[in-house]
Amino acid sequence: LELSLVQRGLESLPLGELQRTVSGLLTFDKYLEQFGAKIPTNVDIKRAGYEYEVVGALRRHDLTGQVLISSRNVMSLRRIKFLAPESQIGVSRGQVVPWLDREPHSAIAASILRPTLMAQLPAQGALAMADTFMLNDRLITPWLVDYLHACGFRVSCWTVNDPETVRWLIDTGVDYIATDYPARVVQFLRG
Repeated sequence: LELSLVQRGLESLPLGELQRTVSGLLTFDKYLEQFGAKIPTNVDIKRAGYEYEVVGALRRHDLTGQVLISSRNVMSLRRIKFLAPESQIGVSRGQVVPWLDREPHSAIAASILRPTLMAQLPAQGALAMADTFMLNDRLITPWLVDYLHACGFRVSCWTVNDPETVRWLIDTGVDYIATDYPARVVQFLRG
């Protein structure tokens, strides 16, 4: 994007101006219309307060039971579930402070977080009325996947772009893997 557009803040831009600047940009409704029933979709709510709009859009396209809705905000997910009981809900966990995302800090953070997950996750999942956990791949261990499955949750990992890590995650039994490069990962797995 042009620097002037970023400096003004994307939220304040009229949709037409943003679409002229970003080729191929779709509104949420247009995405749901074109791809919602064709592509497995995860709607990640980054900020609470848009629950009615998200459910309204999904209802307009008859997708409330087909699209996974995830967020870090458990109360936002709970609101979604009350608005659309048929919704698939995913609690996102494993976000760390940006400087922790670099080695060796990320490994240290993951080792500190892992022991607490067995106590935290089922309670958070129950509060959110979730059926899926969306976890940072660094938190995944085979025993955690088995444990969450035994508790009745599906397990998804985000955003994994290393094909070797994808293969390892598949071996642990995760149910879904988000990647920025699906064609590359599929080619690696077939190869």
